[in-house]
Amino acid sequence: MSSFDERFDMSINNVPIPIERKEEFAKSVVKLLMISLEAEEMDGLLLFGVLELLKQYPEYALDELTSCTVTTEEILNAFVPNFSEMGSNQREREETIMYNFSQFFRKCNGGCVQKTVLDIDALENGVESDITLTMGLDNVLQFLSGSRFFPAWGMKGEVDFLHELQQGQRMKANSCGIVLSIPVNERYTNDDSNIVAANFGDDIFDSPGYGCA
Repeated sequence: MSSFDERFDMSINNVPIPIERKEEFAKSVVKLLMISLEAEEMDGLLLFGVLELLKQYPEYALDELTSCTVTTEEILNAFVPNFSEMGSNQREREETIMYNFSQFFRKCNGGCVQKTVLDIDALENGVESDITLTMGLDNVLQFLSGSRFFPAWGMKGEVDFLHELQQGQRMKANSCGIVLSIPVNERYTNDDSNIVAANFGDDIFDSPGYGCA
């Protein structure tokens, strides 16, 4: 606490914090970090009535402040494939996978990768209905890296090809190491890129936390 100068901004002047004040202290920290400091950044939005417009159209405001533009080229440049030796049978299958992967990106960019699922929220209210999810490139990037946004300093990931695995095994992403592992099997080496794109889509749709910011 002696080096936690922010405590003065929270009106906490004493260095030792008694255990019985831990809840009060935690609330003060949350208030400072989540409200007070953020409120200072909101002052700029008061200019030219921007803040009032954001309040008047909250859905458009949310989209404007949280949406991001991700391109196929950015993802392909960020994730470098670890190819086998040139001319080998393994290399040929790996190149087929990367071609299918790039086609999958383009389908996502065009809003062509969709899946119909049960609407859980409606089901909780006693209504059984379906909703259609559409995958965007930002969702793909989230699956690959854990974030829908590219950091300002760039991103460097890898694509590993797994040759000795059971048939039907799906791809998986390590968002900590930024490594995508793709099994070299019929699921991803099929000559029909539409089938493979659907498989890539299902892998991401079915992954834990899909669609979460």
